[in-house]
Amino acid sequence: MDIRMPGMDGLEALRRLRQAHGPLPVAAISASVMEHEKQYYLRCGFDAFLDKPFRLEDLYACLEQLLGVEYEYSAEEEEEVVVPVELPVDLARRCTEAAQFYRVTELRRYLEEIEALGEDGRRLAQRLREQVQAYDMEGVLALLNQTEHI
Repeated sequence: MDIRMPGMDGLEALRRLRQAHGPLPVAAISASVMEHEKQYYLRCGFDAFLDKPFRLEDLYACLEQLLGVEYEYSAEEEEEVVVPVELPVDLARRCTEAAQFYRVTELRRYLEEIEALGEDGRRLAQRLREQVQAYDMEGVLALLNQTEHI
């Protein structure tokens, strides 16, 4: 659960969840990553703490720990070949930086610029959008690395 949300903060949401549903595992997610802040939220009743930005692998590990489950990972399917798209250097740099820092809203704006590059741009933007939707920034970066920069 994100600590900072519009309308209700994570601590209040945690209190209401536990009041309504009893003791269920809840992880705090926050960009406030100083050790004393993490400890504070754990003392307040969260069962785990994830730093933002987090990697999907960290989220899965947290869920495994909290829920007592073990995920079975399948071998990754071979990536579909992307038609090389020529991205302006500045646009490629902005997209890469946004993905590296998990700035999803910013990245979505840049996808509109990529779509404007024609049919190949629209296909690339769609593939990137799927990765962004899954919060897979490593996938976004991999796709961006397949592009040519002009």
